[in-house]
Amino acid sequence: MTKKKIGVILVVVGFIFIIGGFFWWQQDKIERFLESKKIEKMVAPSKDYNVIENSGEKFLINKKDEFKIKIPIGWEIELGDDMEILKSDREVTLYSEDFSYRPPQGCLIRIQINRLQKTWIEEYGVDFVMYPFEGAEEIKEMINSYKEIASKEKEIIQERGAEIILVGQKEALWEQEAIGLGEVIGKYITIKVPTENKVYIFRNTQFSERCDEELENFLETISIE
Repeated sequence: MTKKKIGVILVVVGFIFIIGGFFWWQQDKIERFLESKKIEKMVAPSKDYNVIENSGEKFLINKKDEFKIKIPIGWEIELGDDMEILKSDREVTLYSEDFSYRPPQGCLIRIQINRLQKTWIEEYGVDFVMYPFEGAEEIKEMINSYKEIASKEKEIIQERGAEIILVGQKEALWEQEAIGLGEVIGKYITIKVPTENKVYIFRNTQFSERCDEELENFLETISIE
């Protein structure tokens, strides 16, 4: 075989690899795009939230999910980031100016909206399963279950750190747990508000005594249609 023929073959093979790689890249890109759209149907992406200012007050709005809250005065807001410097396009983070993990101080609230009537189970392989997306039906069942228990044995609910409250005139599940090993340095509160086909989730990290009042004021500004 002549050097010329070998050269032609190498060029053809290289061209085939380039074309194949291009189509593989395009297919991977398309698959990732379709996966992101699938997730957006189940969880509100941070791009669906907007911050607006009116008469000196700031509000967080998500028109698609008919959601609005007033941002506490002096608080910061991150769309798509969290305080651990990790990217997240599924939640919004609000935090007081003095918030930090080291030293633990201040208040933080994460917001996530699940666009699900029923819980969706995310699986990764055979042995690794995650349950990140709770549905409205399951949360309502939990609320009804706690209400039934509370009518008979209220102490059981209190021991579990659970409570049924009203948020935006809607029943919500309140769950609380201490932060710290041995010495309690704060508390972690999760509030889940189910509607017909969505769950509005608020995860509150508290390292300061004033955070209870901040959370109470925050919940009073929530509007869910």
